[in-house]
Amino acid sequence: MTDFLYSTLARLPITDATAATLRDAADRMIAHDASLFARAVAQYYDNEFDAERVYDLLHPVADKLHIPEQTANLLFIVCAAQRLQRTYAERGYDAALFDDFLADIAAKGNECMRRLGVFGITTIAHWYPSFFSLKMFALGRLQYELYYRKHVTSVVTVGGHDVRPTDMVYYIHIPSVGPLTKELCMDSYRRAHRFFRQEHAPDPLVFYCSSWLLYERNREFMDPSSNILRFMSDFKITDSYADPTQKYWGIFDMPYEGDASALPRNTSLQRRAAAWLENGGVPGGGEGYFLFDGEQILNE
Repeated sequence: MTDFLYSTLARLPITDATAATLRDAADRMIAHDASLFARAVAQYYDNEFDAERVYDLLHPVADKLHIPEQTANLLFIVCAAQRLQRTYAERGYDAALFDDFLADIAAKGNECMRRLGVFGITTIAHWYPSFFSLKMFALGRLQYELYYRKHVTSVVTVGGHDVRPTDMVYYIHIPSVGPLTKELCMDSYRRAHRFFRQEHAPDPLVFYCSSWLLYERNREFMDPSSNILRFMSDFKITDSYADPTQKYWGIFDMPYEGDASALPRNTSLQRRAAAWLENGGVPGGGEGYFLFDGEQILNE
């Protein structure tokens, strides 16, 4: 496992300085307890991905060595990925699938760095179990979760297809890894179509998303040519709602707590969103659907 950890750290799309910091943290944790990560991974897989068991093993050591807990979390996830890589290979998946998973680790690390000043993963409790249990896959720019909508009680019709409340859909997640361009999204949709058509479902694939990115009032402050509004246009929006608990982390890399004057304005999106909030804008979210047949988006 140690060899896998170091070789995989070298594959992450991160800066040399960040890689050196991670290797140093790994060196110190392994020197302290050579079997620490192996025991943590075994606990994780043997107990339905119980994050608390992992924290109980890792965090006391990280604290003793003055290593941020978030960094220890990231090193652990890399170690836990060894089984995932093996499973992907056994199933004959394209090697790019694992590369895209590693890109998610790097994206979470960069997000943590922007928000907390530490390169790591804030929590392993609610995200990575879906990857390790083969319920979520990273495919290019986007990620897709095999998802049952427990909150939905009525049929949704999209693209001439009735999506029943009990139907599984493919929940699209949007990692913070750069522009959300039309080209990158279409490439990801095509990859997802090829992958899931073979693995799980016939045509058409029902894609679903619930996010602040699908809030209809985004149109009030975003540039009409923005990638986010273009992404919204892929969906039939079935619900758009005000949500005062929405913190807009994805815009500001800090929580919006009701005082727009405290928000950063380093990007055009931040400036537009902060001004909108100052002038009475209310945070919110939305959800929507579209079908994809391999080439075309069907969202009427």
